[in-house]
Amino acid sequence: MTSTPRPAVPTGIDLLDPELFPRGEAHAVFARLRREAPVAWHPVAGRGGFWAVTRYRDVVRVVTDPAAFPSARGTAFVSRLDGPPDADAADAWRPPFLSLNMSDPPVHGKLRRLLSGEFAATTLGRLAPRIRALARPLVERAVEDGRCDFVEQVAAPLPVRVLCERLGFSPDLVPRLLRLSHRLSRPEDPDFRDPGLTPEESWRDAERELMELVRRLVAARRRARRPDLVSLLLDARFDGAPLPERDLLFYVRLLLETGHETIANALAGAALAFARHPEERERLWREPGLRPRAVEEVLRFASPVVRFGRFVAADVELGGVPVRAGERVVLFFPSANRDEAAFPWPERFDVARAPNDHVAFGAGPHTCLGAHLVRLELSIVLEELARAGVVVELAGEPEAFRSGLNAGLKRLPVCLRRAACGSTR
Repeated sequence: MTSTPRPAVPTGIDLLDPELFPRGEAHAVFARLRREAPVAWHPVAGRGGFWAVTRYRDVVRVVTDPAAFPSARGTAFVSRLDGPPDADAADAWRPPFLSLNMSDPPVHGKLRRLLSGEFAATTLGRLAPRIRALARPLVERAVEDGRCDFVEQVAAPLPVRVLCERLGFSPDLVPRLLRLSHRLSRPEDPDFRDPGLTPEESWRDAERELMELVRRLVAARRRARRPDLVSLLLDARFDGAPLPERDLLFYVRLLLETGHETIANALAGAALAFARHPEERERLWREPGLRPRAVEEVLRFASPVVRFGRFVAADVELGGVPVRAGERVVLFFPSANRDEAAFPWPERFDVARAPNDHVAFGAGPHTCLGAHLVRLELSIVLEELARAGVVVELAGEPEAFRSGLNAGLKRLPVCLRRAACGSTR
């Protein structure tokens, strides 16, 4: 590979800044990078750096080519919590357990198949009545209250309640698991961090506490099986043998964190989109047949997962830029989902958008295992809002949480009722 100057992220842009979304700057920064440097070197103090990938076609290229861009060496989140400290140490840092998000074919496919049937659309369809039974009282209470924080009353509690039932946790643990989920996914936001602790310390404390809850649940299911996912994992076979304890524990832990955060942020993103685009909300309420398209548009528009990474297996060219073996590429999904080359008028929220091949769930072998569950919960909440004839209006300023890994809201004051009320929109 010839030696050429590296295109670099323009001076002043820090894609690891956890305030990028709260300040409302993220999409303008991504648009500039797509225009000027869609594959650009981003230095990280003390950790070398990574290639920031912001264009749709390049993101898809990476996630659909696990041979060139493997996951087993770590998914390279590039935060203060992730290792290794530099690209040269990549081979020394491999997860000490089998993991869905840190494995490649054929191992990845074998791990997915342990539970893929439980997350298939047909299986989840049978769960729809129970999910609706959990969602309806949350929506009805919010409508009765008139003004509420949609995150607190609907978006955050629904997915964690669904997960508790599916995994087998006691409903009494819902508040605790919700708190732990926030501490793990948003350690840089002081609202979700224990006072006096650094983000790293808070994250690791939350990790230890969550893993202890998972260990207790697994131990209980070893003694007595129940109709839940943990029992299914205990009975599953990987290459003819049960999953080793540490692999099973981290499988459940991954389901807990990813299964709540993505859905909660998508639900909040839906409410915000309908508050800011009332004409699209009215259109969907009039034309319920558009709901599947509206769900996909919410996912594209909200893009709850900000970034994911890969190490490079061998020298390769990406977007016309030479990338060397051992380096890291980091994919920015919200940017790909608003790429003008892939989505006409990408800044427009359109509930009838089609086609809509977004990458909110990634693509290729690592497409999110719970994608159908996210779609189902979103669809049910939209249907419940429409059934109640709800008008969604902002009743205060939305507030995004500080994070470089996920995008979403920690507060969304809204008016949810059948008649308009005072708004700051």
